[in-house]
Amino acid sequence: PSTEEGHRTDDDPSGPMELSWRVIRRSRDGSRAELEVRPVQGRTHQIRRQLAAAGTPIVGDLIHGVALAGGSPRMGLHCAELAWDDERAAAPVPAGWNDLLDPGRVEDRAKRAAPRPHPRATSSRLRRLQVSRATARVMAGGHPWVLPDRHTGDLTGFRTGDQALLVDPSGRALGVALVDPEHSVVARLLDPRADAALPPRWFADATRRALRRRKPVLARADTTCGRLVNAENDGLPGLTVDRWGDALVITRATAAVAGFSPAVVEVLRESFPESRIYEKDHIIDLRRRGQGREGDVLPGRWLQGGAQPTDGELLVKEAGLSFQVEPFEALTTGFYPDQRDNRDRMAERITGESLVVNLFAHTGAFSVRAAAEGARRAVTVDLSPRYTRWAEENLSRNGLDPAAHPVVTDAVDRWLEQTEERFDGVIVDPPAFARPRGGGRGWNAKRDYQGLVQAVGNVLAPGPSWLLCIINLKGIKPAWLREQIERGLRRAGRRVRSFTSAPPSPDFPSRRGFPEGRPFVGVFVDVEASEKW
Repeated sequence: PSTEEGHRTDDDPSGPMELSWRVIRRSRDGSRAELEVRPVQGRTHQIRRQLAAAGTPIVGDLIHGVALAGGSPRMGLHCAELAWDDERAAAPVPAGWNDLLDPGRVEDRAKRAAPRPHPRATSSRLRRLQVSRATARVMAGGHPWVLPDRHTGDLTGFRTGDQALLVDPSGRALGVALVDPEHSVVARLLDPRADAALPPRWFADATRRALRRRKPVLARADTTCGRLVNAENDGLPGLTVDRWGDALVITRATAAVAGFSPAVVEVLRESFPESRIYEKDHIIDLRRRGQGREGDVLPGRWLQGGAQPTDGELLVKEAGLSFQVEPFEALTTGFYPDQRDNRDRMAERITGESLVVNLFAHTGAFSVRAAAEGARRAVTVDLSPRYTRWAEENLSRNGLDPAAHPVVTDAVDRWLEQTEERFDGVIVDPPAFARPRGGGRGWNAKRDYQGLVQAVGNVLAPGPSWLLCIINLKGIKPAWLREQIERGLRRAGRRVRSFTSAPPSPDFPSRRGFPEGRPFVGVFVDVEASEKW
């Protein structure tokens, strides 16, 4: 902070957050300061969130702050005093606390203590990057990322995009990784079997293997969109390639891919000579707007071909149906090909008597498919006027009458309370988090999913019915989702007959031990008829 003391107030879905602070001392180079902070409310992560929002994140805070080169021995947050009623508890600062304030001494010590190459490490010209035993165990389970901790080796001298040989504390080689010292993920595993720098040919071959896996999707004449390269899950960490009609869109999630992306582009040019190729950078998370971020578009560039007048209303096909997409600059494209197989599975359940409602519907892809398959009525509900207008346009361009298949702009919870209709099938695909514009509790998928399912259970038709339940919160296991569904339906007086897995389409593969690479967890739920029926 530029001043010695101050007060800060921030808005939060759970209410305002306030704290006061004063500077106790500063580091020798002036880059860090030790603060005494007194929060007023004590909300979850309040101090961490408020200091990060002020542009002065806590050292070692990887969730709300930034990664530090070489990591940090611990987070620079310590509860010095806690008081309630007439009680008071105080705790002295822990050992090593002063090292957090003055990182120069820590770096000097780390360099002196850097381990010598272990005889069991493979020979390599690559510089080694040591990871902790905990990180090595996680990577052995299939996770490709290195998140820095106090045992991460010295990153000084590494540049973004360098390759490194990862080794554990005993010197055992773990494979070659792509280094990004400025990112919260400081290294991403490329090849666990390699011990030398990977040439451009390796990345080109990985791209060709990914395209071979997409042959079934590319062969579908009725579908012109899908994922061609799925980042870590295809061995090309930090880079995805999507097909949108005649355009291929490359998205770079880290600047570290700049060294190998030309090899990927060259393969795309060979494989799709008639396609346009656009590259955009999603290195900055646009969802954190209001904190000095980029605005509401992603920076990008044309690598082959160029913009067309029709790009403002670019249409793609899935199962012969047309959908408008915006794939070039916006954060959302308006369409999710990863749900293609689930729309196919839903289509098998549609009859001419089906009443279906699509909740949190985005631009209405499930609604369009249900109506096209002959559903008597497919209702679309979303809070965003922009998306509901888009959904109406998608219905109309496929010859489907929005009057027969109404699109509703409303909050889902309010609509569920007010509707008198009863449905044979419901699509439930809420966001992971949402903040209401007027303040209030907000939506948290992990906390609120069971209650949502209960509300959905109350609008199910009395006969046998079905749900498609999706959750896109990272780290959620299918067993957890099934449990929330079962409990929510039980509270609504309904019982589950069976569960059927509803995973992403195969062009969005996942890898064992890497939940961050899975876009969602899904399940189809067959519900027994109501006992009152």
